[in-house]
Amino acid sequence: MNKVKNTKKIIMQLNSLKVLEEIIACPFDKSNLEYHEEFFECIFCHKKFLIQNNLIDFSIKEKINLDDKGSNSICYQEYYDTLIGKSSTKEKFLSFGTVSNDISAGFVNETTKHLLKYSDPSKIVCDIGAGTGDYSLSMAKMSKFLFHCDLDINGIKIAQKKAKLQNIDNIYFLRCDYFKLPFKDHALDLTYAIDVVERGKDHDSKLIHQLSRITHIDGLVIFDCHLTERLKFTRVKEDVLYTYSKFFLLEYSQKFNLKILKIIGTGYVPQLRKWKQFEYIFLNFLCKLVSIPPARWLMIHKISN
Repeated sequence: MNKVKNTKKIIMQLNSLKVLEEIIACPFDKSNLEYHEEFFECIFCHKKFLIQNNLIDFSIKEKINLDDKGSNSICYQEYYDTLIGKSSTKEKFLSFGTVSNDISAGFVNETTKHLLKYSDPSKIVCDIGAGTGDYSLSMAKMSKFLFHCDLDINGIKIAQKKAKLQNIDNIYFLRCDYFKLPFKDHALDLTYAIDVVERGKDHDSKLIHQLSRITHIDGLVIFDCHLTERLKFTRVKEDVLYTYSKFFLLEYSQKFNLKILKIIGTGYVPQLRKWKQFEYIFLNFLCKLVSIPPARWLMIHKISN
């Protein structure tokens, strides 16, 4: 009986991998990919991207040069170098996303509830910078397919284990750089990036451009960003965490043909420690009631013509 179930599962995986040919593309030249038993191959440059169960490796071994020469760019470059094994500051950046010592489960649950409102079993969804699966696993349960995209293989492995334990079989893990996302233009219904738009205007604009490129017209693009008005409480320096004002975000969205549907404040309670779920809900409500500004804006957009 188990053998029959395993055979059916393998057949379903093979069929879905063939379907992916209509969605994914070579991250280097955007050409079509051809499915083989153990890899996808670009029909133009003939680069091969290995398939290991539900993981496809699109990682690259080169740096991404950012135009901005400021400290945000340097910080991200060091982080990126670490992920491809070229940095000497491993203790600071290695396995980003593997642990979350500064984010309460309450905040994750709060954001997840908002995200789930915009997905359904007919949608093909993509989580950019998905880490260890804080949001992707829940979203996969409410999607047709979900692509979990991250460059950190350690974070991906943890998310894979979680997905296996929860019997989630409609999720594909793509090891890739989010400046070179391996998707065709306007191929996905919903794309989102949580806790990623925070590393400076040059970095963030490139990322948002990618989100807009891969989402189809009338599809949804969701991302969150840290609020400038919150700095008077946190006093975090901009070279560590880049923040945005709501006015600037309105201009930002127009730049990428994004129509703002909703702006949701999240994380009103200060992250002084990892609050328990009931603590977070109560304190978050209380902080909102006394008009403490939220830590982040969750931006819900629709792709416009």
